[in-house]
Amino acid sequence: MLSPTSTATPTFAGTVTPTTAPPSCVGDCDGDGAVTVDEIVFMVDVALGIVDIGSCDRADANSDGDVTVDEITSAVTNALDGCGLEAVLSFE
Repeated sequence: MLSPTSTATPTFAGTVTPTTAPPSCVGDCDGDGAVTVDEIVFMVDVALGIVDIGSCDRADANSDGDVTVDEITSAVTNALDGCGLEAVLSFE
């Protein structure tokens, strides 16, 4: 006959706190979680070589130094549909 044995049960001693990831929304230059028409116009100006990309890293989704039509299209989609912020878990 087999008798039951005790087994250690793993436990988590910390707390789980939901936080919001920084927005990674293509075209959201000011980081407010939304893409506006002026941000899209800025992206077009960068693509045409009229202005430098400056501090708007979110205009260049693939970080290749250029703003392309597909990135502008993504920004327009984000302007119309909104930027989805993903919830992540922070373990403390």
